[in-house]
Amino acid sequence: MPRKIIIGLILSLSVLWALLGATMHLVYSETLPRAPEQSTGRTYRLVVNHGSVRYGTERDVRVQKVLEDGLFVAVFVSFAAILFGLGTGVLHFRGNTPA
Repeated sequence: MPRKIIIGLILSLSVLWALLGATMHLVYSETLPRAPEQSTGRTYRLVVNHGSVRYGTERDVRVQKVLEDGLFVAVFVSFAAILFGLGTGVLHFRGNTPA
């Protein structure tokens, strides 16, 4: 598989992960209650969308943790892919043609 396609896939998946995380924050901010609801099981405190406190289920907490913890990995992998692409000549700065 060509390097350019691999780098493009890695960068696309990283952007997709970031968009998914942002979407999750917006959805939780709009749909989850501001106070605990014992009847629905939404008793776990979540901080979403720049400090808004909402209450969700244990599953909501796990989803948020996975997306937030995975964001660091996605950013690290995307930077590694960019550095790899620049180092191998697959990617280059505008105005600089690859050797």
